[in-house]
This record gives sequence, structure tokens and C-alpha cells, in this order.
Amino acid sequence: MGFTGLAPAVLAAALIAAPAAAPSSGRTTPAPVFTRQTLFSVPFRVEASDPASRDVVEVQLHVSTNRGASWRLYSRAEPQRGSFLFRAGNDGEFWFSLRTADRAGQVRPQTADRPGLRVIVDTTPPQMTLEARPGPSGQVVADWQVTDSNLSPKPPRIQFRTGPYQPWRTVAVDRQQATVPGRVESGEVAWLVQEAFERLEVRGEVADLAGNTAVSHAQVRPRDELAPGSPALGALQLNPPAPRAVPPLSGPQDAVAGQSAPRGGENPVAIQIRPASTGGSGYPSPAGTAPAPGVLPGQRLRMVNSLRLELAYELESPATSGSAAVELWGTRDGGQTWQNLGRDVDGRSPFALSVPGEGVYGFRLLRRDAAGSGEPPPSAGSPAELWVGVDLGKPQVRIVAVKQLAGPQSGQLDIRWEAEDGMLAPRPISIAYGPGKNGPWTPIATALENTGRYTWWMDGRVPERIYLRLEARDEAGNAGVYLSPEAVSIDPRRAPLRIRDVRPSQ
Repeated sequence: MGFTGLAPAVLAAALIAAPAAAPSSGRTTPAPVFTRQTLFSVPFRVEASDPASRDVVEVQLHVSTNRGASWRLYSRAEPQRGSFLFRAGNDGEFWFSLRTADRAGQVRPQTADRPGLRVIVDTTPPQMTLEARPGPSGQVVADWQVTDSNLSPKPPRIQFRTGPYQPWRTVAVDRQQATVPGRVESGEVAWLVQEAFERLEVRGEVADLAGNTAVSHAQVRPRDELAPGSPALGALQLNPPAPRAVPPLSGPQDAVAGQSAPRGGENPVAIQIRPASTGGSGYPSPAGTAPAPGVLPGQRLRMVNSLRLELAYELESPATSGSAAVELWGTRDGGQTWQNLGRDVDGRSPFALSVPGEGVYGFRLLRRDAAGSGEPPPSAGSPAELWVGVDLGKPQVRIVAVKQLAGPQSGQLDIRWEAEDGMLAPRPISIAYGPGKNGPWTPIATALENTGRYTWWMDGRVPERIYLRLEARDEAGNAGVYLSPEAVSIDPRRAPLRIRDVRPSQ
């Protein structure tokens, strides 16, 4: 009797892994199988060539979570079932051993001294940082660091493109260029870019042995465009630091342009923001994304997708609001320079304004009395009360592969995609299907993490030809949509017989 390997579980969270070798007669412990799935099946077979197999009436699955120091009985099955379904309650290393019971109740072997199968469950993706810079001889240099407990021997995939609508090109990375001290890998690669570019985007992707992936971005501007003393690289951010000559913002008509900005002043006015036309979100800056200039770690960066904004505010002393005016100041360079955007003379929310383009803006509201006196305006280095990121671009998305699984998993459709954006929203992916290119669309799954893969359990209502619709949203509310150009053919014999539900009978 032996293990045939690790097979897909007949569930949405399916595992497909390389077969594990059957245990040998020696003391060798089998090589581990890595997976990011916590639910999978452990198939087995009873060797027909073994005379003792004729009396087998039960197969037992025993598991050890301490590398064989102790074992516990996990499940029992009839020999003809062929597999056990196992659920891991946590990440870790699991050893499996099979025993059989005959009609007389005798269990063989009596004890387990080694596993027939080792599985390492790892659901934690690697942590990756990527930086890029112009090299001294005109090349581009990318540096990366990856941290993970189960690092893959393969080097990261490094790609670049010279524009947002240009194809990604892959850079050849030599494994000898990376060092692996324990759980941390770092490396560097350099290459020449033949054509001119205004901003080069660099993308790094790495996977661990369990199949968890991490993606990191960086960007590079040509060396001759860099101001003296400015950083040559940066992780992908919404807007790099603007020059000192700040493009004007536009506020109310009574704005006081060119007013000087003496030091000091705290803000007694509480403000909130909403776009004048569409909704945004209030999430902090995404993990792995460099904070925008002036935005402190942990501070909220409110993302919107409109150039017309309304600042909703509330005075701390409503009783005096009738005799007070609210003055708005804005910065586009991380608080180094501030600009007076005008006054809301009636002291009533909201404060409407327009911004000239995409970027990161900081705002502060000051209160003025009837005579125009009040706190001094913000000065260089003063913190903003509210940081707003304006992002008008849609995420780039596409479906890269669709495949109906075979055998017992033939009722599942494996969907794989790519979605890219500097600030994707948490759980940004939605998938739907329809009978034609124009729908109507029926949801398959919503609020998915951007893992690049989803396995869908189909039912009898799904037509034999369907189109797929993939949507990805960023933190500003922009939605990128991909429609499959060709229909996906579904085998009508796909659906195996299975129990769907239970309800009481009256």
C-alpha cells in the first residue's frame, strides 16, 4: 500500500501539486510537497498484489504535526473510496501515514515511524521590495529584496516598460546575481534601454515554493531630468515630488492669490473630502507602496477619481460660525510650499475647488473672523490636515487563461488573470459570465484578492458557451474591465453528481 501523491480536492479551493513518491523500504523521509491551500485530498490505493489486501476493510489516515514525535488518527475510509479530504487549521508541516485494518480488527503497521507523505502548508505570500535607478553608464539598475520562510530557488521575474500602454519586457536575471542568507534573498540586475522614455516602470514578481506570489513596482526617470540632490528612484507612487513652482489650484472667486505664509498655526476646523462627481475611498496607503511626499506613515491618503472636489467641513464652535469665514490652503509638493485657495465667507460647508491634474494634494482649513484675523497660514514644513490623491487612470486587467478541469474536477473552471495598478483597492477583483459579449452578466465571484487565479464550481445553469467579464478597481474608484474576446466552450458533461443542499421535510 502506498501514496499515489497529492491530488486536487473536489472543492473550489482545489490543490494541484506534483505527485509524491511512495514510501520506500529505507528510512528516507520523502521530500515535502508545498501548497498554499488549506483544504486538499490525500489519495491512496491498496496494492492488489499484496495478498493481505484481500482482507482489508478499512484504511486509516494518521497525521503528525511535530515531525513524527506523535501521531493521531485523523480519518477512516473504505478501501474503495480512494482518498481522504484533509483540512489544515494553520500553516505548518504535516506528516501523513496510512494504516489498514482487516476483518479481525488487526491494524498494520502497528506504529508509524516515518511519513508516507509530507505536506508544508504555507498561505503567507513573500515580502518583496524593489528599487530602480539610472546607472552610471546609461543603464537601468534594479535592486530587490525578498523575505519568505519557503523561498523558491528561482530568481524573481523583473520586467520593464517605457509607457503605461507599452508591453512589459522581461529582463534576464542570472541566479548567481542573488544571495540567499537564510530567509532573505537580495539581488541586483542591470540592463540597457535603447529607446528614450519619460518614465520607466519596473515590475518585480516572485513566488515561494507554495505558489504564493508578491509583486512590487518601481519607476525611473531619465538621469538628465533629475534635479541635483534628488533621489534617482522610488517605489511606484501616485505622484513624485513636484518642483517648487507649484501649478495653481483653483478655488472660490475671492481667493487671495500670492499671500505670504508666515510660520505657525494649528487648525481648529475639521474637514472631510468627497469628489464632486464620483466616490472615492478612505483607505490608508497600500502596503508595499511608498508614501506620497509629506504623508506620514499610517496617515490616511484619501483617493478620488475627479479633478473637482468638495471639502465638507465643520466648525468647532457652531455658535460663532455665522460671523466666521473659512480659508483653504493647499500644497502639491509635500508641504514645502503652500497656496491660498480662497475663503468660504459664509462659513458653511462644503468648500468647492478644482485641482489641475493627478497627484497628491495636502489641505488645511483656517478660520477667520469678520475682520479677517485668525491663525497664521501654514509655512514650509507644516503638516496637512488632509491628504488627497487624485487618480484618473483605470487598472490594467486581462484574462490570461481559462481551462475546464478534467476528471473528478470537470465541474470546475480555472480562471487566471493579471491586474496592475499602483493602488489597487483591497479585494479588487470581480468576475462574471454572460451568454454574449454584451451580457447580461451573472456574478461568479466578487471582492476577490488579486491572487491571479480563481477556480469556479459551475452548475447546470451555465450555458455551453459563455463570455467572461473581469473587473478590477483601484482605491480611487476607477474600474478596469476586460471582456473575453472569444466565447469559452463548456463541456455539457462537466457536472458530476453531488449533493447541493439539505432542508427539513414537512
